[in-house]
Amino acid sequence: MKILIRRQGENKWCSLSYEEFKEEADLQNLLFEDPDIISVEELSDVSLGSIKLMLKEVSLPDAGSIDLVGIDAKGNIYLIETKLAKNPEAKRQVIGQILEYAAFMYEKGFDWLDSVVKKQKGVGLSEYFEQQDDPNWDKETFEQNIADNLALGKFNLFIVVDKIDANLRRIINYMRNVLKVEIYALELKYLSLI
Repeated sequence: MKILIRRQGENKWCSLSYEEFKEEADLQNLLFEDPDIISVEELSDVSLGSIKLMLKEVSLPDAGSIDLVGIDAKGNIYLIETKLAKNPEAKRQVIGQILEYAAFMYEKGFDWLDSVVKKQKGVGLSEYFEQQDDPNWDKETFEQNIADNLALGKFNLFIVVDKIDANLRRIINYMRNVLKVEIYALELKYLSLI
């Protein structure tokens, strides 16, 4: 599909071309630097907020490292795994990976996640969100929601790829519609002016 754009004040249309992500780290860094790319508030029937805190390469002993962990001001937790289509793990194995990460974090306490945030951000969870100057943010509710979500294993799972194939789509649809897992697959393409 050809995509054309025209900048305001210009008469000429310009073509956009798809650029390949060279490494999974490029996709991961893009999301880390701008979590708003994952517009979670548009994806769910549940009231989710936008991701305000993003953690990178969170080490989970005996389970590896999850690419990204996002947290919103309401205390919702987002587990995000990135894969490129050329990676053979982009299909079935990535499902197992993200479920393993969720299982590891299940029943972890607030203090555990707080220590992970302190290690990466230099301040704890609540201190980080206090710095955001959100007048609707409530520390007690936030901390309770984080603790509850960890205790219940209530996470929003995201697999972000450069291309969703039919197999991954089928697995995600089955998990969402039959198993009722909050899992999403997002396809991100990188475009540049020709």
